[in-house]
Amino acid sequence: MLKFAIVSDNKTCQKLKEILAKCAKDWQTQICVDSFFDGDEIASDYKSVWDVIILDCNLKRMDGFVSAKYIRTLDKQVPLCFVANDASQALIGYTVQASAFWLRPLQAEQINRDLHVLVKNLLDENREFLKVNTEYGIHKLELGEIVYIESMNHKLIVHAQDAEYTLKSTMGAMEDLLIDKGFFRCNQGYLVNLAHVKGIEGDFALVGKTKLAISRGRKKAFLNTYFDFVQWLV
Repeated sequence: MLKFAIVSDNKTCQKLKEILAKCAKDWQTQICVDSFFDGDEIASDYKSVWDVIILDCNLKRMDGFVSAKYIRTLDKQVPLCFVANDASQALIGYTVQASAFWLRPLQAEQINRDLHVLVKNLLDENREFLKVNTEYGIHKLELGEIVYIESMNHKLIVHAQDAEYTLKSTMGAMEDLLIDKGFFRCNQGYLVNLAHVKGIEGDFALVGKTKLAISRGRKKAFLNTYFDFVQWLV
């Protein structure tokens, strides 16, 4: 999952969220978007937690370039993209190593095109793997391929998109390992990849092509985590 920060007015933030949501489908990845409505909001307590930051050059209290210069004193690596009303502002972006510069009105195709290579590189850098056993030996399984993990007969069955694998571990240990990587336990026997949860029907989660029961004691926490994970447009 990639984390974006958007620093702009509410209207532009909403427009960019819609564009990024469509881009994410093309990229086949999950995204999380944090919104800030002026430059001082992100600069005042900056943390290096975002993969990409989009900054508006035309803000009231602290414009995008001022906040970008401050961010660069703390974070030399994060890609910075700018939104502006005037093409003459593009030159300033190079002083903070801008990755992209977009003029209003925003064009979805241009944003997707500009971010495509950047996102591909970020995804390659962020890929994480789980070591699983097969009849032929050890297999390196990317976390995004895992749909859910099932506890059965003192072993774990990893249900991936293309196959099933066994793990010699406990559900508790696997939960500790994956809970901060987009996985959540819907009941005692299942640890699900939230990226593969297509919806909720009553007491069941639609995980890939399978319905998995959500236990009563975990339902509230599961729903809260799922709704926080998914970026809803409406």
